[in-house]
Amino acid sequence: MFPYSELQPMKHTTIQIHRCVCVSLALLGTAASVHAQSLTGTGFLAGGAESYAMSVSADGSVVAGYGGSTSGDRAFKWTRSGGLQSLGILSGGTYSSASAVSGDGSSIVGACNVSGGRAYRWRSADGMVNLGTLPGADYSLAIATNSDGAVVVGHCRISGGTRAVRSVSTRSGDVMTDLGLLPGSVSAYALGVSSDGTVVSGACVFASETRAFRWTQASGMSSLGLLPGGAYSFGLALNSDGSVIVGYGGTPGGDRAFRWTSAGGMVNLGTIPSFGTSSFAYSTSGDGTKVVGNGGTGDSQHAFLWTASLGMVDLNLYLPTLGIDLTGWTLSYARGISADGNTIVGYGYHNGRTEGWVATLGGGCRGDFNGDTVLDFFDYLDFVDAFSANQPDADFNQDSVIDFFDYLDFVDAFSDGC
Repeated sequence: MFPYSELQPMKHTTIQIHRCVCVSLALLGTAASVHAQSLTGTGFLAGGAESYAMSVSADGSVVAGYGGSTSGDRAFKWTRSGGLQSLGILSGGTYSSASAVSGDGSSIVGACNVSGGRAYRWRSADGMVNLGTLPGADYSLAIATNSDGAVVVGHCRISGGTRAVRSVSTRSGDVMTDLGLLPGSVSAYALGVSSDGTVVSGACVFASETRAFRWTQASGMSSLGLLPGGAYSFGLALNSDGSVIVGYGGTPGGDRAFRWTSAGGMVNLGTIPSFGTSSFAYSTSGDGTKVVGNGGTGDSQHAFLWTASLGMVDLNLYLPTLGIDLTGWTLSYARGISADGNTIVGYGYHNGRTEGWVATLGGGCRGDFNGDTVLDFFDYLDFVDAFSANQPDADFNQDSVIDFFDYLDFVDAFSDGC
């Protein structure tokens, strides 16, 4: 797997760079409206009656999930142009599910019920590939993958407990390693991974509590702690560079979504106003400023979006304020958000059936850097300011490195228009 930075010189030439910059400057006196806000159902596989959207690529173009079909549950890939595509099963299995799609949309990971359960990676070129298990394990499960699908994290069950694992694609095949345990814990689960695959989030189980963890190649596994008064926490997802982790933890008042940073620690995000007593955060945008999940009581759940300025808002109430028609829909669970923060996916009830959904919030044009739903020269100026200051949102290609390739890719997106 070649790193993105090595492939880029083949794409960009000096002539192309000058062409892009000139086109960008030519847009000084023009403005284009960004793609309209919308909500789209994923539909159903042939013969199926339910579908679940679980994850979305960095640019919002590819969705991974699973649903029923005439042959049983199947993992699927969804795009606006192609609709649903069943990913099939591993040899000997009868059903499959999908947990995540890579940032570039090329790879989907999940599990299939073969040999007690096996993690897989799917790519269009080679289909569904069994990632195997740790030695002596009786099952494996893939939960998350990085920007190009080369790193997959999840867990395996072995004698004496469960182990968090990280599988890396190499020229000789996929190599799965045990990420270890926090001192005193008996089991570990890997639940999220950064864009470059070097930071992992998850949870370790102790005799009387469960603690979210952050693992890095450099320092290994460290505990994120607990919310005040709680006995458990789970780190479910990370932002692009692994500096922000979201998940949920117990409190005396019920489960609460949290957002963790090294500077601020674990911060309780509260609950949806006037709706339920619990909340759960499942995904965050590339810069960590937007968080999605669900909240409510028991089976009565609503999807939410959280930002520092909005707080936690019920998507069933918030999306109509953006002009999105939710007739026939109840959005119950938000499971993924694109790195650019413009696309949210999940599932809920549509005319009485459980169906996956894809919400476009506006700003769906990659060149709309400042997210004001208008593509104009202010987007160019704002990107240059962010790039010059080495700000996290200047990592335009989401490879966890801010370099000239981010500038080139932004100029390409800006000059392409909407």
